[in-house]
Amino acid sequence: MTRLDTNRRAGFTLIELLVVVGIITLLVGLLLPAVHKIREAAMRTRVRAEIGDLNTAVESFKSTYQVSYIPTALILTNNYNQDPTSVALADSRQYIAKVWVRALGAPGQPGQTFWPGTHKLDGNQVLLLLLGGMPPNYQGWLDHQTNPFQAPPDGSKAKGPFYDFKADRIRQNPNGEMPHYLDLYGNPYYYFSSRNGNDYDWFGKRYFDIAPDNTTQNTDAFRVPGINLEGGFGNVQAGTDVYPFRGLDGKYLNSNGFQIISMGRDGRPGHGSKCQNWTGAGAWPTRVCTSWTLYESGVGDYSPGAPGGDDLANFARTVLGGD
Repeated sequence: MTRLDTNRRAGFTLIELLVVVGIITLLVGLLLPAVHKIREAAMRTRVRAEIGDLNTAVESFKSTYQVSYIPTALILTNNYNQDPTSVALADSRQYIAKVWVRALGAPGQPGQTFWPGTHKLDGNQVLLLLLGGMPPNYQGWLDHQTNPFQAPPDGSKAKGPFYDFKADRIRQNPNGEMPHYLDLYGNPYYYFSSRNGNDYDWFGKRYFDIAPDNTTQNTDAFRVPGINLEGGFGNVQAGTDVYPFRGLDGKYLNSNGFQIISMGRDGRPGHGSKCQNWTGAGAWPTRVCTSWTLYESGVGDYSPGAPGGDDLANFARTVLGGD
């Protein structure tokens, strides 16, 4: 009869356990980067899809109200006559009157009393307002000639909202400023617009805040904080400003349309196509830009790993730094 060895112990030895743990650790180390890449690719896909939806919403608004653009900047006020010398104020009144022909009354009248005070909107805020409707509900605009802003007694139905802005991504700003809309990374979208074809700087020259050399502030009391002379947005003095993008041919990308840009996961935008040389010696809006930093994927700010390398936009299929 064979004698059983009752002293033999079932299970793994310490060395075997250490080997197994080491293998598992190695596999996890190999898998984590792949999982991260998959998650990041999924996030980029979602952001690109949202940019596409915003793109469609802008086109729908333009078609509905028969306008050719949604501006980069806009002034909302109860009295568009309060400063006859303001170029920004006149431009904003003209646009509002195009969208809602009778809402501001006859020329010479101050306008609607639909909003208390005066509000200076950058491109992101303009999109939130025009595509969403009046805050805080953003339920679109009423189909009413003289009062599209507040519920009229005739029960007119709303137009829009043209985009379903997510309430948890509408960032409230201090001091009664209009909110901004955040992308899925938690950063505000940039929005720049052409007015009449390859003229993104139209809005910059009417609403700009600080001159490119940081020495001159626009004397127009209705300038919009953050708008730069090229029609972009950001803090010129801190060097965090972003400009509409020009391609290697020197023309604006989407020259007859608009640009919507997400600064990506790193929250650091590239500068876009900043002017390198201004000519003239008069007032800044009269000066002419003769050369720019032209956009090319994989170059400068848009190199992989550079601030704008992971930016996303409606004029590019991949991240602006290239995949």
